[in-house]
Amino acid sequence: MSGARIREHLVRLLEEPAFREGAARLRQELAAQPTPGEAVRELELLTDRFRTR
Repeated sequence: MSGARIREHLVRLLEEPAFREGAARLRQELAAQPTPGEAVRELELLTDRFRTR
């Protein structure tokens, strides 16, 4: 891919609002997810709760 073509793609990425909007939606979705530490803690609690003894 030529330098001009790369530049064209980068300009589009930076200037088209749809890319910024999509990134914002993704950021919100990720922020709503539990952190890895929170997920591990929940798995530990569930394991303790449902473990057959």
